[in-house]
Amino acid sequence: MDNTNDSIDIFCKKLMRQTNYTLDECKEFYGKYTLEECIENYLNIIKSNNNESTSTNQNIYKTIREFF
Repeated sequence: MDNTNDSIDIFCKKLMRQTNYTLDECKEFYGKYTLEECIENYLNIIKSNNNESTSTNQNIYKTIREFF
């Protein structure tokens, strides 16, 4: 990531518009996380790769795609 003051300011301003984070908190996130990851963390969005809800037909075609 570019560590210039302009890029830090842009990142912090975008993050502060979308969340209630302060400027100091935003600067801590810069470089460690992307903007999307920071917003997902703020909104407590949990990404899961739960494949148990797929049907048998979906699993068959998935196996075929992975095979080829």
